[in-house]
Amino acid sequence: NGVEASTDISSAVKKIEAHLNGSENMEIGEVETFKEPGVTITEGGTTVKGDVKITYKTEDGKTVTTISDPGHYIATYTITYKDFTKTLTRKIFKK
Repeated sequence: NGVEASTDISSAVKKIEAHLNGSENMEIGEVETFKEPGVTITEGGTTVKGDVKITYKTEDGKTVTTISDPGHYIATYTITYKDFTKTLTRKIFKK
């Protein structure tokens, strides 16, 4: 007669999440300077530091290093933390 035992480990697994700080759609005034709000990565509800690569592109797909000229831009955030990888995007309109 064997004894069967089970252990619930679901509480031991910490969920990893990433989200944009600020709005998914941003509008910047003509004389305003764009301030990158970044992203937050959490593991089990605790903020952690991961690798975040940010790429800015114009509407026509040209990669730029700053958002200074009027127009529409897309910021792509590639987030890596442990085995977790996620890509988020933000639309930015500069007047």
